[in-house]
Amino acid sequence: MHKLDADGSAIDPRADLYDQAFVLFALGTAGKALMRKDWIDAAESLLDRIEAEWTHPSGGFREGEIATVLPRRQNPHMHLLEAFLALSEASGRGRFADAAQSIANLASNRFIDQETGALLEYFTDELGPAPGNEGRIAEPGHCFEWAWLFERIAAMGWTVGADASDRLVQFARSCGIDAGRGVAINEILTNGAVHDARARLWPQTERLKAAIARYKRLGTSVEKREAADAALGLRKYFDVPKPGLWRDKLDENGTWIHEMSPGSSLYHISCAYRELIETVG
Repeated sequence: MHKLDADGSAIDPRADLYDQAFVLFALGTAGKALMRKDWIDAAESLLDRIEAEWTHPSGGFREGEIATVLPRRQNPHMHLLEAFLALSEASGRGRFADAAQSIANLASNRFIDQETGALLEYFTDELGPAPGNEGRIAEPGHCFEWAWLFERIAAMGWTVGADASDRLVQFARSCGIDAGRGVAINEILTNGAVHDARARLWPQTERLKAAIARYKRLGTSVEKREAADAALGLRKYFDVPKPGLWRDKLDENGTWIHEMSPGSSLYHISCAYRELIETVG
């Protein structure tokens, strides 16, 4: 279900593809850490149901019971790829590797704009770009996040990985980083025009993850410098009165938007620093 109260009672019982992706990711990650084969089995059972009920004839999956109208989105599929990679690494089961390969191919062929290398966000039912400006929106953070996943695929020897990462990163770095503030911004269009100049925390973590993963493959000073710049950009968000919390939104004028620290940021923060720790110690 989509939302629970603090006592575990249902607030919103609808099922959503984005949520299922994170359940699969949790089963794979925790199943590996705790050596729980039964959790990997549970992931297979959940995947059975997703494939049976939500497979879309034009590719990918329907989004379930919440996002029932157009446009279709790439984002749930990105987290499915992350989940399938985690499950494949945890179990060695070919089914999860095949599922990951299928999503990676879908992204390379349909989600990434072939002319610019931008990762599109919104699509028609047949996975063409959505009409109007909506079909031209790209989020630098998602470009970097997909690049990180494609770098993992490249490290596994899959040929689709390196080229897709190169295209995504070239586009996002050329158009999606504000040098003045030192941060990746929220949204641009495929022609490079700024669509939303604000900068949330999570694109900074994905910029860092992509740079670290690319440094592992390429070992260049360019990637080393980019990782350092991304880390500096991310650190701005932790300069808060109460240590251990974070800011989430920096506006186009360099002013912080005052609000509570969203819990969803912790996933991005922990993944980014895990990459950094595993690389530099």
